Amino acid sequence: MIFKDRFIIFSFSAALAILLIALSVSFYRLSGLSENISLILRFNSGRGISAFGALFDVILFLFSGFFLIALNFLVARLLFRRLRFLSYFSGFLSVFLALLILIQVGVILSVN
Repeated sequence: MIFKDRFIIFSFSAALAILLIALSVSFYRLSGLSENISLILRFNSGRGISAFGALFDVILFLFSGFFLIALNFLVARLLFRRLRFLSYFSGFLSVFLALLILIQVGVILSVN
């Protein structure tokens, strides 16, 4: 049973905790901004600003991360009995994805 495996439960709960931290930090830092402000989404040190976006784009990054982690958990649950290694890999991939989203949101917030 997948809910008794400590590694999978720990990895998916760590990924959700990282995304919740990113969500709370982004809401804290972006709460005072108006909705129609343009945020810098991509900054190239050689060429300058590459892409602008709205506040909704930052929130969309976070919720797409929640969706991908839920999808990875579903894949891990389906493959747990047959290919346990792929279930573990899916859990590790979820943590890695959550860390990348946390870094991306942190960079967007620090540039703005």
